Amino acid sequence: ATYLALLLMENTNRRTLILWSAGGMLVSSVMLVVCLLGYFSKLASLFFLISFVSFFEIGLGPIPWLIVAEMFEAKYVATAMSASCQLNWVCNFIVGLIFPYLQSSLGAFSFLPFAVVLL
Repeated sequence: ATYLALLLMENTNRRTLILWSAGGMLVSSVMLVVCLLGYFSKLASLFFLISFVSFFEIGLGPIPWLIVAEMFEAKYVATAMSASCQLNWVCNFIVGLIFPYLQSSLGAFSFLPFAVVLL
């Protein structure tokens, strides 16, 4: 997926790629909430979960890793990559830590806060 995102970054505008990624993730997460409420089958919820991950993989997932090298001078790239990697893992840890509480308190609406962030 990172290779696909790299090819897409070269052929399209980065902003366009991020907007498509965020938009696809937004639609997928809203539809996932609708599926978890019972309006569609469990198979449809699996489809929207896979589409959420797919949209993440072509935009918001790899672009922060690829763009850091373009933002800094060569002598600062290693430090910037280290800082961004640490921040990424801390944020992933926080999301992983909080999600069970979100799920127990919000139930089927547990993906709604992620949709709000994508707006």
